[in-house]
Amino acid sequence: MTPVLFGLRGLLSKVVVADGEIHYSSRVPEGQRWYIERVGYFNDVTDNSECFVSIETGGMTIPVDEFLDHTVDVWERKEIRLWLFPNERLSFKLSGSTAADPVKFTWLGHRKID
Repeated sequence: MTPVLFGLRGLLSKVVVADGEIHYSSRVPEGQRWYIERVGYFNDVTDNSECFVSIETGGMTIPVDEFLDHTVDVWERKEIRLWLFPNERLSFKLSGSTAADPVKFTWLGHRKID
């Protein structure tokens, strides 16, 4: 069977409970691979907050990129270009955020279904 490509867009909206918390994308389902082209981070309240983007895979965390000294109320985006395989997911670790901050994370790319 020939693999099929589909668009992939993910948005995760959360409210910060405590600084240092980690938020996760959904896991890549069996039979799929995700090609991530871009990630984004938004904090509506706190200036100079930071977000560290990683891949969670098999109990390991692999750092990918970071958003440093974030400007409040501005979407920040980065091109990262990486593959996620079944059961892997993106993680977004916050630093410098305060409780009750509304935050958003996004990822764009393609799903490859085998």
